[in-house]
Amino acid sequence: MKNKKQIDEALKQPISDCKSYDDLPMFMDTKQVAELLNLSRTTIYDLAKEHEIPFIRFGAKIIIPKQELIEWIKAHTEGTHEV
Repeated sequence: MKNKKQIDEALKQPISDCKSYDDLPMFMDTKQVAELLNLSRTTIYDLAKEHEIPFIRFGAKIIIPKQELIEWIKAHTEGTHEV
């Protein structure tokens, strides 16, 4: 299954190696997103539970797609909206 292999590989990538959005893996788990956003994993789980952050449930795992996360970050960044 190609998608499962892609996701498994992406989840192995350390976020600390990423210098820009382009370097982020296509899919991230809660640990990676927590590290990226400097939040706890519990907070990421809570955001997912309340459908406040984009995610896909892949079996028992919560997976966050990079592109949707970037859009979510942009939409929730104060001071970036045009007037």
